[in-house]
Amino acid sequence: MKSGVIISGKVFHIDYQNQVDVIVGDSDTLKIKWEDISQLDFLTNTTKVPIPKNYVHKTLKQDELYNDTAYYFYSSASIPLGLDYYGDPVAGFSLLVGAGKSFGYRHHVGIRSGYEFYLWPDINVIPIGLDYYGRLKPQGKSLYYGLGIGYAFPNVAAYRWYNNYSVKGGVYLNPYFGITRKRNLKRSWNIEFGYKSQVMFTAYDGYIYQMNQQTPSRIEEKIRYQRFEIRFGFHWD
Repeated sequence: MKSGVIISGKVFHIDYQNQVDVIVGDSDTLKIKWEDISQLDFLTNTTKVPIPKNYVHKTLKQDELYNDTAYYFYSSASIPLGLDYYGDPVAGFSLLVGAGKSFGYRHHVGIRSGYEFYLWPDINVIPIGLDYYGRLKPQGKSLYYGLGIGYAFPNVAAYRWYNNYSVKGGVYLNPYFGITRKRNLKRSWNIEFGYKSQVMFTAYDGYIYQMNQQTPSRIEEKIRYQRFEIRFGFHWD
């Protein structure tokens, strides 16, 4: 068994990849789930149950242990979804990398950066901020929750076509939750669902139109992106 227990008895039925029925003692029947079995050995030829010809015994892969006292590194990508300036549905792109320190399975604190692209107004940004997350279970497949907060610096903006324009960065907020599992000694995967709020500021020379006339003016705008995203990534510890 995967638990380390050795069970000896007479196998009288095998439901392949489901369960094995074993008679132990004089007449007690034990039903063992397939996923709990580490190894199945037949010591005599008294078993009359036919074994499938395509049966190949192998030990089921088990989850690896998280290293929750170490430094970690992660990377992830997503497609943020939301509404643009005119209320039309739009997508974008986000690539993040980060590193941090674990303090048990509930507390992981790090920094993150990357490259993100928002559609109309079209602005590419480089976010730099803090990231915190915690798992609900110490080992195995687990739900987790987290929060990212920081500042994003604009790189390329649609306002470059305006006269005397300027674009300033702003604060972002990114709460999220997801599920993670570690099947490799050094790497785990995660699928994440989150909300992203990003504020930016712009100013440019333009015109205000009133009563069939236009007046030159310095126009200032506060831009706020609100996006929902599904993120996929890997975590190394």
